[in-house]
Amino acid sequence: MKKSASLSNPLDLLKQAKDLLMKRFALFSTIIAIPIIISVLAEMLFLTDKLVNPLVISLRLVVIILSLFSVIALFLAMNDSNLKKWQDAYLLARSKFVSYFWVNILVSLIVTVGFLLLVIPGIYLGVLYSLANLVVVLENKRGWNVLKRSAELVKGHWWELFFRFFVIILLVLILSIVIFMVISLFKSKVLILFAQGIIQILVTPFMGAYLYLIYKELV
Repeated sequence: MKKSASLSNPLDLLKQAKDLLMKRFALFSTIIAIPIIISVLAEMLFLTDKLVNPLVISLRLVVIILSLFSVIALFLAMNDSNLKKWQDAYLLARSKFVSYFWVNILVSLIVTVGFLLLVIPGIYLGVLYSLANLVVVLENKRGWNVLKRSAELVKGHWWELFFRFFVIILLVLILSIVIFMVISLFKSKVLILFAQGIIQILVTPFMGAYLYLIYKELV
């Protein structure tokens, strides 16, 4: 795909993300649901036993690892219409996991340092390296080359990306506040946990699709 002169407007991207998600909703939601379900179970165990339970700690570590796997698998599935099963997407994600893990640490450290330098550098670097996750999953690049490639894709489009990220973050924030105000009315902490899990299962693939579409317009 040729690099676009300009990106689709946020409303078009939101619609395209919704269309992409609905075409294979069962697959995308299942991929994301696995670590979220385990996370909910871990939190339920914590509610019943306030002590530091080794099982809860183990489950939380599993959740962290599976969460990384799930994002890799999600992007692979979005990029390959022949991937029909979540198991296959997770199996393919194995070869990308180590590179993905280190790139995330690298980007996190760089952006954190940027935020410590009066916030603005952190925002700039966050947008500059916002496509790093997609680059490491969908292109044959590792380490610093991933960051260089992300910066190359963002070049000339920084403000466009900033605005589009601002729109979706604001949208998700508003929806989350409204939904959490509603579910906070429940007296049961277990119901609240389940509601939070369902929201994550719906929102995470949508945001992934939105980011994926931006990436595809820039490559």
